[in-house]
Amino acid sequence: MATGDSIQSRIEHEAMRAMFKTTYKILVTVALVLCISCASPVAHRSAEHEWILCTTVISEEKSGQREAAVFIWDVQKLINKEAPELHLLWHGLRGARPEAALSPDVKTLAVAYWNYKMDAKITSLVNLNTGHIEDLTKTPGEEYDLIWLNQNELFLYHAPHSPDLPDVLQVWNTKEKKLLKEFKWSDIFAPPSGAIPSFFSIAPSAIGNEIKVVGWVKENKSQFYFSNEENATVIYSPTYPYQIASLDKHTLKITSTVSYPAEINNLPSPPRQDLDYNGKDIYAFITQVSPIKSTWDSAINEIVVVKQGEDGKFTKIYEIPNSDKAVTFDSVLFINEDYLIYNFMSYKNGNPVYNIGILNVKNFNQWSFTPTWHGENIMLVNYRTTPAGWSPDLK
Repeated sequence: MATGDSIQSRIEHEAMRAMFKTTYKILVTVALVLCISCASPVAHRSAEHEWILCTTVISEEKSGQREAAVFIWDVQKLINKEAPELHLLWHGLRGARPEAALSPDVKTLAVAYWNYKMDAKITSLVNLNTGHIEDLTKTPGEEYDLIWLNQNELFLYHAPHSPDLPDVLQVWNTKEKKLLKEFKWSDIFAPPSGAIPSFFSIAPSAIGNEIKVVGWVKENKSQFYFSNEENATVIYSPTYPYQIASLDKHTLKITSTVSYPAEINNLPSPPRQDLDYNGKDIYAFITQVSPIKSTWDSAINEIVVVKQGEDGKFTKIYEIPNSDKAVTFDSVLFINEDYLIYNFMSYKNGNPVYNIGILNVKNFNQWSFTPTWHGENIMLVNYRTTPAGWSPDLK
């Protein structure tokens, strides 16, 4: 018989899944009918350009099966206010909202994808030279925020499906396929009075060899939320970001911990890749327009850029607002200390349009382009920079 605690945990788990549903519904439906016949670009070294790696879901023409797809594009084109050309680096596996990260020697692609047999989002390793695919993780749950620490070690966030198991940060040896380290929430943070540990958000860039980890907490009380879309009442515990910890990328030791900016209204359930750090005291957050503890709507958000002072306090320096609640922001990434890229969905004649924007955080100039592949507009999310000095051979 289930205990009261386990029932409450399951209620909260289902509430969290309901909160994410709106965002995922948009993302999962991005399916393109195209024939993929091109080979993966071959790597060579170049200092002329910096490439952005991102993911989406496409449909293979013959089977109609949705596949994970990893694209790359030259960010210098976007800086120059030109629309970059998309290049398909790899495609395969199945599932919605894949994530990917390229190893330092650019031979291995780590891909987190939805394994339908396991009903879980696990991580696999793709040999880009041979095409061989091998599962790295096999525990039921969902995995996000892939960051290569070095050639043989991969950092990731594992959220187990079992309500009795905690969310953890893991380090895997990709050569030996072994779990090396695991960090629970309590290994990094101490929850405030009246709240308990919840989950993590991870900044994707790791600029300056720092991994920024946000610890979220949930209050020891329940509230009711009425969803007009689902026409149902959901019981949930107010959940919010509490602290930001800095982990040394080489040792994974905590170098500092600061309180999350209290001035920002944040999503109770964030989109993935909802924050990033430029290595020079500037953060970007995807935040909710409405106050955190009164309402939530993952489709009504904005981007807030803040600067951290020597006293640890944050000051808002810029905001990319939501235009009449018609824009949904997703996936922020600093490519260096000066430029932030982000995804946003707008509407034209009632139809969604997927865009990628860039913001210069020094003068706040902005520009954007609408990515297309085989004549179709596609949503590209989960951005990562590729290893320094690398460029694909596109011949």
